[in-house]
Amino acid sequence: MKGFMYLRNRLYLSPVYGSLQLYVTRLLRNIVDNVGWQEQSSDSLRRQLVRDLVLNAACDFGSTECIRTANQAFLDYRLTSNVEHHIALLVLSIGISSGDVEVWNDLWTQSKDADGDERRTMRLALSHSRVPWVIERYMSWCLNTSIMDPSSSHHFFGEVGRSPVGHGLAMDFIADNWQDIVQVYGHTPPFIRTALDTVQLINSEVELQLLISLRERTPKTSAAYHELVKLTEEVKINVEWKTDYENQVYHFLESDAARAKL
Repeated sequence: MKGFMYLRNRLYLSPVYGSLQLYVTRLLRNIVDNVGWQEQSSDSLRRQLVRDLVLNAACDFGSTECIRTANQAFLDYRLTSNVEHHIALLVLSIGISSGDVEVWNDLWTQSKDADGDERRTMRLALSHSRVPWVIERYMSWCLNTSIMDPSSSHHFFGEVGRSPVGHGLAMDFIADNWQDIVQVYGHTPPFIRTALDTVQLINSEVELQLLISLRERTPKTSAAYHELVKLTEEVKINVEWKTDYENQVYHFLESDAARAKL
């Protein structure tokens, strides 16, 4: 699955992406049917892990059936406040990405009264809104230490930018609020690296230069600077990969689609 996610991160803005979606969802369809959504007491640990990986990948690559099932589970959750633990994050994330501001606000209110893993799951799911101003507000709240503790909020902040929808908004927010981000997360390497998860989706020289400009605005003695040095090198590799291999991936997917029609 890591390979598929790497391809997604490289090609999500490319004309190739539609073919990649069809390829991955076709490969996963039978596996999803086999493992299902319901956890059984007889399931092995391996089967549980496969279910988690496959359902997340299928929804992430836009499987209509997967998203429909997750949305129905989210509607049930809103009525009963119950959702199976192993699919909770997936169901809540899909529900938030499909829902409106009222749905988002309701889950945020619920998260205030939740504890531990339940609160973390809710707040990760809240990062998946598709409403630009809601995303902007949420990232601002993550930086407000009177609202959320940085020891947890860096996960929610980073989660926003891990999706193709949130990436552009996250990059703009980071550029506009860099000093505040360094102040809140920049002294702890794992915090700042997670908060900058969105750089995994950088594929252009323009955004690479933005990352370099952030590094130049950062004190060289800070953890944030050292993480940016490493991230910049990783992004350079990703930009080069897209340039070198995008056409090869396109030809493979087109050949595979032609074979599937035979």
